[in-house]
Amino acid sequence: MTEPKNSIICPVCGKTAKRLPIHVNPLYRCDECGFLSSDENVVDISYKDHVSAPLSNLYPHKFVLYGFYPTSNISEEQITIPSMESFLQGLKIKDATLQNIFMTRYSAMDACKMSATLNDWKETQTLWFNGEPYNRYSDEYTDLITKAYDALFETNVIFREIVLPKFKGKILIHTIGKDSESDTVLTEAEFRHQLNRLMKRL
Repeated sequence: MTEPKNSIICPVCGKTAKRLPIHVNPLYRCDECGFLSSDENVVDISYKDHVSAPLSNLYPHKFVLYGFYPTSNISEEQITIPSMESFLQGLKIKDATLQNIFMTRYSAMDACKMSATLNDWKETQTLWFNGEPYNRYSDEYTDLITKAYDALFETNVIFREIVLPKFKGKILIHTIGKDSESDTVLTEAEFRHQLNRLMKRL
């Protein structure tokens, strides 16, 4: 899943295509099959870009988490999250009740602004959901993130039927994303993986 930031997986043959340093906009060439990306099929995900903004975790795509509380510390059987950013930043909060308040009431922008004050998790590389610990490098953590993106896909019809189809077949990059799992709850490669995985479900 983890790819070098200056390369992508070629959509034609599946080999590694390397970024060319000769263009202002990202261009990639595959030495295996000769595929050359163009400006039209490379999308740099950014909330500030009016075209790619709807793909950003900061975009206010509401979604519902069902059945996440089988042995619940929280009484609700389902919760509505205002954005993926709200969910991701909320994973840094250990207390289940405070986390629920954060995830369900903080907008993406508010959650993002709070991120710098929620970095204690880096000392132990442990995130939390409903009072349960998740090691940042564990399969269980990856599964939790995957379930959240699946919930976004399944419960937000606008994201599923309008946003994702527009970008299907595009090569996604996220130049401001971080590479190290120890420094972020979602790396650039993990983010792209989740979006590309959902597009395959269309």
